Formats: sequence, C-alpha cells, structure tokens
Amino acid sequence: MKLWQRIFLTSLVFVILATTATGWMIQSRNFNSTLQKEKAHAAEVHANLAAGISSQVVYQRLTSSLPVLGEEQVQQIAGTYLCESVDISGAVLYLDGTATVAYPAEVSERAETFLRNISEKNICVQQISRDAPSVYLMSGSILTIEATDYILYTEMNLDTLYTSRTEQMRMICYINLLTAAIIAVLLLLTTYFYLRPLSAINEGLEQITSGDYSTRLKVQGTVELRQLIAHINNMAQATEDHVEQLQHTADSRKQFVDNFAHELKTPLTSIMGFGDLMRVTRSMDAELRQEYAQIIVTEAKRLQTLSGKLLQLATTEHVQAEMERISSSALFEEIRVATAPMCLQRHIRLSVHCDKTALFIDKELFKSLLYNLIDNAVKASRTGSEIRLSCRTKRGKSIIAVEDHGIGMNAQQLQRATEPFYMADKSRSRKENGAGLGLSLCCEIARLHNTQLHIRSHEGKGTIVWLVLPAAET
Repeated sequence: MKLWQRIFLTSLVFVILATTATGWMIQSRNFNSTLQKEKAHAAEVHANLAAGISSQVVYQRLTSSLPVLGEEQVQQIAGTYLCESVDISGAVLYLDGTATVAYPAEVSERAETFLRNISEKNICVQQISRDAPSVYLMSGSILTIEATDYILYTEMNLDTLYTSRTEQMRMICYINLLTAAIIAVLLLLTTYFYLRPLSAINEGLEQITSGDYSTRLKVQGTVELRQLIAHINNMAQATEDHVEQLQHTADSRKQFVDNFAHELKTPLTSIMGFGDLMRVTRSMDAELRQEYAQIIVTEAKRLQTLSGKLLQLATTEHVQAEMERISSSALFEEIRVATAPMCLQRHIRLSVHCDKTALFIDKELFKSLLYNLIDNAVKASRTGSEIRLSCRTKRGKSIIAVEDHGIGMNAQQLQRATEPFYMADKSRSRKENGAGLGLSLCCEIARLHNTQLHIRSHEGKGTIVWLVLPAAET
C-alpha cells in the first residue's frame, strides 16, 4: 500500500470516529437533558395527584359531616380521581402491599418490585422500567390519608422519547456516512495534491542512484517537501562533485604513474644500454669508457633524485606535521649552509634577509620545502646571478619568499608548475637531474602547515615563490 493511501485511510478512519463520537456525545447529552425534564414532570404530576386525592378526601369528609372516612370511601375517591387524570398512563394505590385501586389493572404487576424501595414518607422514588416493547418512568411515594399510610404509584410512558432517540441515532449514522463520503473525497484530493511531489522525488532518486548525478529535482510542494528536495539536490551536487574529484584524482594518478614510468624508463634504458656496451665491447679505449661511465653515473644520479623525491612526496601525503616553535634566523642559517655547495657549484650567491621572528612549523618538513625552492631557483638561474631568501613580519604573519632572476615562466607554464613530473624545459631539467616533483612536494608540505604556495613569474625576468605563516616575536 502506498504512503498516500495509508495516510488517506488512516485520516478517514479518525475522521469517522471523531464525527461518530461527537454525534453520540451530543445526542446523549440532549437525551439525558430531556429525560431529566421528564422525571421532573413525572414527579410534579405524582405530587399533584397525591395532593388532589388528599384534598378530595378532606372535602368529602367535611361535606358529609363525618369525623373520619372509611377505607372503602377513600379508595373510591382515589379511584375516581386517578381515572380522571390525563397526565399519567397508569396508577395504583396500595394498602398493606395490596393494590386497592389500579388503573389500568396490569400496572400492579410492574409496580410490585419497585414498591419495595419506598420506605420514607414525603419522598418520591423514581425508576425506569423496560417492559418490552415499551419503556415506563415509575414514581412512588407514601401517602397518609385519614391516619392510614397508603403507597401511591404512578407511571408515564416514555416510548416517544426513546423512539425519538433511536431516530436521532439513525439520523446521526446517515449524516456520518454522508460526511465521511464528502470528507473521503476531500481527503483523497488533498492527500494526492500534497504528496504528488513524492512521485517526482522518487523518480529523481532512481535516476541519481542509477548514476546520473547531474539530475536535479524541481523544488515544489509543502515547506517540508521543499526542504527535502533541496537536501536531495545538495546531496546530488556533493556526490557529483565528489565523483568528479575522484575521477580527477584517478586521472591524475594515472598520469602520475605514466609520467613516472616514462621518467624511470629513460635513465634505466641509458644505464642498461651503456652498461651493456661496456660489457660486450672487448677493446675500449679509456676515453670512451670514461664517457660511458660518466653517462651511467649521471643517469644513476637522476634516477636517485627521482626515486628520492617520489618517496618523499608519497610519505609526506600521509605524515602528521609535528609543529614546534623555531627561530626563523636559525632555520635560515641551516638552509644557507645546506645549499651552499649547489650555489657554489653554479657561482650563484644566496642572500638571506630575516626578521627576528619565531615560526610554528615542522622543522624537517619546512627545511625540505625551502631546500627544494632554492634548488629550483638555482636550476633556473644564470651563472653568477643572485637568489634571495627572505622572511618579513607583517600584522602577526611571517611572509617567507624565495626569489630568483632566472629564466622565469610564461602563463601556461605557471599554471602547470605544481603538477607532478611537469617540466617546462624537459631537456634542460634532465640535464640538471630534475624530476619535476619539487614544487609538488613543496605544495604538499605547505598544505600540512595550513597554507599554500603563491607563485609569480615573468618569462626571462625570474620567479618569486612565497607563503604566509603565523609568526611570534622572539
């Protein structure tokens, strides 16, 4: 059973129960109110009959000049008076448990059990008796006439009242059925109207689960459904972005593996080729052997650089930075000493400019970042030029920069500079034992320090690379 059908049937059942209970309560209240009025009227009629009989007896005794009327005279007066009453359907006058006057005669049979409850004078006792097919309201009280206690019993027929009640209940049932039918139609239309967007949501979710993450649902329906549709669209967008990111990562890794295989193949081929030539050539002069050996050593160094950078990049992706307070001047001095041989070899001067600040960094990782930036700058610089390593503090931030005046990069090269294995000039990079992994490694280390590299370069003028870190005065 569908949701809208369940909601419709459940609502319909509750509506029918509510209308039925309401009708029953209203009818019961009206019936009880009418019944109380009938009881009050019956008690009043009963009291009037008792008073009338007593008055007639007194009147007859006075007119006959008798000190006391006999029981037969009293019963005769009572019988005449009861027969003339039009407000009751039956009456009986009892003396010592015997019906002396009865109107009509069968009334005495219904009254016998009821009269046992009458024991106090001037108290009218009432009770409803169901003598199928009729219903009677019985009233009784002790009546003292001529020093003798009688019991006066009267009854009123309530068939009209109960028949009216039955008709009202039947009418309530008819009204409930009609109301239920009208409400059923309204509920059906309303439920279908409000839950109609669920079908569109279901169809959209089927498309999304089948892999079409570009599907977007039309925002419609109630506030809750609009919120649900908005969340589903956000989920689809996030899933689509995640899938695209995964695809991009997969493509990048495939390209990474392809580039790695290509870069690895070149030095290995050279090493194996020239090594094999040295092995199979029986007579080789010293100069040629020296040339082959130099090629093998150069390619081996390139292979060593490639594997070292790749291993460092792979481990950096999963390492947890251990941040500590480091003096920037001490750090820069270590970098100056470590890069001195490569700068001396190319006759390049490294100038260091540093404020007295403290940095919150992972020392070894950050030394690797600066070393790679200076290494790239040395490879891109001309002989005899200058590389500037600086750190300046501004508004509680330390700006660390490496600047060279080398060959620089154009806009296209700059856009791809941080891609693994990317080399703007492959022949020159290989000659310098470059692997195309330096800036990729630097970007990863910067990420671990919650910052990023900024690069500005102009072809033929040089390049500056900088990043921003929190700083504290020492």
